[in-house]
Amino acid sequence: MGKTAAAARKGKRKRTKKPSGRLTAVLLFLLLLALCFRLVNLFQELQDAKAEEIVYAARLAELQETNQKLAGDIENRDDIELIEDIARNELGMAAPGEKILRFSK
Repeated sequence: MGKTAAAARKGKRKRTKKPSGRLTAVLLFLLLLALCFRLVNLFQELQDAKAEEIVYAARLAELQETNQKLAGDIENRDDIELIEDIARNELGMAAPGEKILRFSK
């Protein structure tokens, strides 16, 4: 009788509840859903970064063109025609005896 009672208690101890398979499936589904949302978010960030890269590439091209013009101006800094052109177009100056006519729309 002692052996059977001990075996019965031992059998009862082994019957503890195991984690539910449904709970595991739900947790895995939620994790997968969260990963999908993150993936979509990362894809959108990548698209935004590509668009920003295009804008910066265009801006870089403009700045390189400006740098080339400035380098040319530096090389020709002693050219009188260049100095007069800058004075007329950028500073609104005129040579003695010259009249400036401006037309507006």
